[in-house]
Amino acid sequence: MRYWIFTVFEDELETIINKGKFAVEDYCPAVKLIEPGDGLIFYVKRKGAKRFGGKIAGVFKVLSPWRREEELLMPNEIADNELKYPMRVDVKPIKLGSADFETLAWNLSFIVEKEAPYIYLVDKPGNMRKPIPETDAIYIMNSLEEEAAERP
Repeated sequence: MRYWIFTVFEDELETIINKGKFAVEDYCPAVKLIEPGDGLIFYVKRKGAKRFGGKIAGVFKVLSPWRREEELLMPNEIADNELKYPMRVDVKPIKLGSADFETLAWNLSFIVEKEAPYIYLVDKPGNMRKPIPETDAIYIMNSLEEEAAERP
């Protein structure tokens, strides 16, 4: 299993949890990189977040290959009545919870620049489009367990 990190808004995380789907743009590199059986780790942006901003809030397993769907799924698609993320995969939670990203960053091997951990969240997927080490994914999951939080 390879693990990948993504940045999402809190309302998008709620959709991923409730609908069991993750969505990206047509041109997103993730479509060529991520396969069934891979793990997705979601960092929640601070902007607009009420509870999980600045935190890793879940690890999910990819259940299906990528496919194109025309249904509006993500909150900003629905609000704008515009399809923005047509490429979809089915996902299921492996571990839900909450762990502060800045605190975790000091112990994650894929984050080399400890003073600037957010550069590893840029792009889709983050970490310069490379999977993160399994040891880091396990550390994140264990941290979620320790800091379990009520879901939105």
